[in-house]
Amino acid sequence: MARLPAQPEAAGTDGLTSNAHEGLKKALGQVLAGVTRQRCRVHILRNLLAHVPRGDKSIVAAALRTIFAQPDRPAAGVQLAEVVQAMQRHWPEAAELPAQAEDDILAYMAFPGELWTRIYSTNPLERLNTEVERRTNVVGVFP
Repeated sequence: MARLPAQPEAAGTDGLTSNAHEGLKKALGQVLAGVTRQRCRVHILRNLLAHVPRGDKSIVAAALRTIFAQPDRPAAGVQLAEVVQAMQRHWPEAAELPAQAEDDILAYMAFPGELWTRIYSTNPLERLNTEVERRTNVVGVFP
């Protein structure tokens, strides 16, 4: 049985990207205490759009993307507040999500800008997992 290092810092983990699953967040807090956790941008967008009528989804998605287009964390925080305020009148339930998750969805901005596209979403990892699954199904190695 493999043992986890006593000090997660020793493993070189500065940050991780995940969804907002409560059990996962709790486990990460225990195993990797003090590590920056980035909530996947794609997952927060999906969660938010679930509370918006179909005809308004493109407007809300575009508004949320303006937050991520900001050059730094302070500017993104200001833009997030403006987007939440604009959404509040029409979609109050949807407006709560980014307001409550501000630190989680903008955590990637604490890292160097050249890393942002690699760490703000879990999509590259999900794509890799899908490709591995597709290839193993073709070969039939695993049941």
